[in-house]
Amino acid sequence: MNDDDAVARLDEFLTAYTDDVRTLTYHALATVDARLPGAIRMVYDNWNATVVGYSPDGKSRHAVCSVAAYPRWVNLFFFVGPDLPDPHHLLEGQGSTVRRVRLSTPSDVDERVIDLLDAAIDMWPWSFEADRPTTTTIAAVSEKRRPRR
Repeated sequence: MNDDDAVARLDEFLTAYTDDVRTLTYHALATVDARLPGAIRMVYDNWNATVVGYSPDGKSRHAVCSVAAYPRWVNLFFFVGPDLPDPHHLLEGQGSTVRRVRLSTPSDVDERVIDLLDAAIDMWPWSFEADRPTTTTIAAVSEKRRPRR
């Protein structure tokens, strides 16, 4: 599947959500895209959510963050969560690796969230090739999904 087809498939997955969640998801994706040129966006349409992970090489274990659309909100996950400086106490979760910020409106993607994203990128041991175009791949599609609305 080429990049255009993968982007079209992602758009198709997102049509299952409300207009508000879809708009918020596109806003979060655009924010991350702007900070990670050259990323490989890996799309997972799974049981709970539609997730887009950002990796420098297409390996999920090298993803620095992901955007996950749920029926009522969007989460921005950081895979250096426990070590990420969080002066505004935005991060949620207690896992050994991942922390998240729940986004309910596009205005939630503010400078505080962008600062977290920039800090995560700075901490990440794998580098992204900014001169390479950002590409999208469909990594997995679950046959069964819970309702998206």
